[in-house]
This record gives sequence, C-alpha cells and structure tokens, in this order.
Amino acid sequence: MPALVAFFGIYLLLQKRYRDGIIALALGALTFPLIINVVIPFFSGHPHRYWTYDTFGGTLSSAFKTMITRPGLTLRVLVTPAVKRRTIWLIFSPFLALPLLSPLIVLFVPIFAERFLSDRDIFWDPTFHYNATIAPLVAMAAADALSRLAKLVKGERARRAFILVPCLVILLINLYMQPELPIWRLTAPSYWRLTDEDRDGYAAMSVIPKDATVSAQVAIATHLMHRRTCYVITSIMTPPENKYIITSSRVPTNSFSNYQPLEDYLSLQQKKGYVKIFERNGWVVLKRPDIMTDSPPVLVALEGSNRAAALNSITLKGEPFSVRTKYPLNTDGRTRITLLVFNVEAEYGQKPHDLEAMAEDSRGRVYRMEAEAADPVEGPAGLVQVNVKLPDELEGAGDVWVSVKAHGLVSNKALINLQPERQ
Repeated sequence: MPALVAFFGIYLLLQKRYRDGIIALALGALTFPLIINVVIPFFSGHPHRYWTYDTFGGTLSSAFKTMITRPGLTLRVLVTPAVKRRTIWLIFSPFLALPLLSPLIVLFVPIFAERFLSDRDIFWDPTFHYNATIAPLVAMAAADALSRLAKLVKGERARRAFILVPCLVILLINLYMQPELPIWRLTAPSYWRLTDEDRDGYAAMSVIPKDATVSAQVAIATHLMHRRTCYVITSIMTPPENKYIITSSRVPTNSFSNYQPLEDYLSLQQKKGYVKIFERNGWVVLKRPDIMTDSPPVLVALEGSNRAAALNSITLKGEPFSVRTKYPLNTDGRTRITLLVFNVEAEYGQKPHDLEAMAEDSRGRVYRMEAEAADPVEGPAGLVQVNVKLPDELEGAGDVWVSVKAHGLVSNKALINLQPERQ
C-alpha cells in the first residue's frame, strides 16, 4: 500500500498537481520502511518475513540495484513463465487494452511488480484473489481512456456511439469469459448443497467448543475465524499447543505438498498426550487432555504448605509482595504476581478470556485481581502461569487467600503475604 500511495503521487505529478503529488510520494516513501521495520515487528514480535524476491537479492536495496543494473533480467522475470503472460492478457483484454491508454496505468506498476517479480508462483495465477486489487484500477483506467478518446470525436451523437459500442463489447467479453472463472461456480445448483464431505467437516468442527483455542489447516481455519483464538498449521509455522487440533485429508493442504506432514504432526501431538476425539472420512480432531471443563482449576501451592507458589512477575522474587512498585515497565505503578495453575487454558500472550483471580482478606472481604496473561510453562503438561495485577485495596493486608476461577469453577485457595509499601 505505501508503494501504491507513492505511485499515486507520481500520477498526481503527471497531472501537474505538484503539491499533492509530492505529499503522496513522500508519504509512501516514508511509511514503507516504517511499516516494514517498526510496525510489523512491534505487533508480530518478529521481523517482516514475507520477502519473496530472491531472484533480485535478499534485501530491498539489493533488489533495486539488480533491477537497475540488469533491466533485461527484470523484463524477463515480469513475463516468464507463460502463466504470467496469460494473467496479464486476462487482465487487460476484457477491457480492449484501453487501460494502457490512461495515465492511471502508472498505478499498475507497484501492483504488477509486487506480483510478477515475486518468486511465489501463487501470485501469478489469474484465478486467485490477487486480481481483486487490480480490477477497480482496470475499470477506472478503461473509463478514463475511453473518455479521453471520446473528446477527439466531433458531434454529440457520434461521441455517444463511440462510447456505447466499446462499453457493450467490454460487457459481452466479460460475460463470455465468466464460465472459465471460479466465480461461475456460484451459478451451479450443486454449489449451494452440502455434500457428504461438507457434512463430515461440519460434524468435525461441531465437537470443538466455541470458546476453545484451535489449530487448523488453512482451508479449515477460514470456517473457524469467528472464534477467539485460531492458529493455522503451515509448513513455515508450528502453532502453539492449543486445546483442539483439526485437519482433513479431503481439503487442500496449501503450503504442504501433500497430507503426510499433517499426519506426522498429528502423530507427534498424540505422543505428547493429545487424544483423538473425532475421525471420519479423512477428518480428524484431537483434544488436549489437560483441560477438564467439568473439574475446577488447581492452584499450585508450595510442597507441604498452604502458601501459593507465587512470584513477582518482574523480579521473580517470592513473597512478601507490595501492591505498589517503581519498576519502569509497570507504568501504572502496580505490582504483578505470577500464580501457577493447572486445568486452565493458556492464552499465548492474549488477555485471558475466561479467567478470574480473587483475593480474600482476614475479614472475609473479597477483591477481584485482574488476570492479564496466561501462558504455558515448560515442565509438567498443562501447567500455566497466570499473571495478575494486585489491587490497591490489598496494600499491607498481610496474609490473604487467593484463588482463580475458570470455565465457571473456582480453584482451591492458597495464601500470599502482602506487606505495606516501603518508604
């Protein structure tokens, strides 16, 4: 998108709108490295991973250098193999190549470069959704070119005919081409009826609770994205150990060449303790056994004691705890402590959805402690560290009973000690 904004600036410069053009060009040029090097790493936790232009070099600067010094290579990569030429033909021919006569053709440059200079063949195919960003440009550029050409025709009646005839031809060509495109499947009555394979898939997904975390193949994950947490299983990313895993040999394997790697993945998870709860005609659902929704969570206490195995989340020191802290990472000045709990679902860095923490003082007053994170702990299967924020009301409360509540059930209680803030 920043590249498109920059080229929109070039288009405005060609229209002699110099101020707007310079602003757009500068915005595109400045926001591109900002998004790639700052924004994406900030939210994802790792560097940008989608570089697919190794033919020209491993970085953006080296790729630009190669394209400038070797223009023949750039041109050759743009049009080979033949599927690229076919895609380009299918983009422009339905509009009688009119977009090539419009200044808006400038906006095609970044979109075409992004797709056809890439090493990923999926970007070149004409039937995927990557043409969706080009389609509005094609239509607008064709209309713009036709309008410009019509101005050269004298006479209102002749001008109308000059516009109407190409428009009708464009309409007929597009209608003629529809049966070759995937969208034509919408016209088949069978498309709107569930097959036995579809029913098997919906039956498999129905055994997964709506609020459970799940790992799934890409083709299945699209049906699960309304859920709170859903990870995709791909050849380049191993999802965390979610509560449920669902795969199928009857749907596309996407980044995997065949279904065997997914079978291997299922076998590995079963060795770790996952239990197969559904299997039908290639559909498989595994469940992590450590979450029992009919049993309460278990708060870990120190061996031979009724005191909680709790630590300061930052210093990793044990009790006594102070409600207030001067540690710079806690900008609100409040202390976070870590409780160790079994039979709760880890949220992998997200704020817990179905998890509460409570503290009860010596007078029987109950205080809610905000649960901010729940992450798996290396070691015993199913052990989760729950980070909670201590409320101001507990300052100097001495020994208090803490407990957690998950899937509607309350855990056992254990003691922590809260001392007054040190001056």
